[in-house]
Amino acid sequence: REGQLEEALAFWDRVSQRVFTDATVFFQLGTRYFRAEQIDKTVVMLKKAIRINPDIAAYHMTLGNVYDYLQRYDDAVTEFRKALETSSQGMLLSVRERLSEIQLAWAYELFDRKDYAGALKQFQEIRAFQEVMESHYRKNNDEFALKRLSPESADVQVQMARCNEFLGKKEAARALYERAA
Repeated sequence: REGQLEEALAFWDRVSQRVFTDATVFFQLGTRYFRAEQIDKTVVMLKKAIRINPDIAAYHMTLGNVYDYLQRYDDAVTEFRKALETSSQGMLLSVRERLSEIQLAWAYELFDRKDYAGALKQFQEIRAFQEVMESHYRKNNDEFALKRLSPESADVQVQMARCNEFLGKKEAARALYERAA
């Protein structure tokens, strides 16, 4: 099996050297490199696919997931925003949910680095999405989804309050704590 992987990688390297105009080829190469844990080559191939056809949401989502894997959250969020711009109506919710997951990880990283303003910005965007979803769930009487979202909403509000505290915005922090309670 090890020999086959090396042989396959050598083949993919030869293929990637050719000039292709089909973004799908580069996308497929990128996903295969990822499976082979050759992340640098993954990023190169996915960027080539996007350069050829920037309107495919799946390309941006895949590159965003790779950046998330690398903990390059800023780049991941950028790619997921591009995926939102190019995605079909049916994909919007799943893309936005995944974007919130990445933003949450990034926000915690920013908070740990004491970049409270940057963390607050991410938490606020997540909370805005949660409010849209809460409204949607209420309108559709989806109690199960509302209950699932509630703990996450409260947690994000508490994190926003903590950021405000560290930024010296005590009143804003107090109001968020009260709303989360």
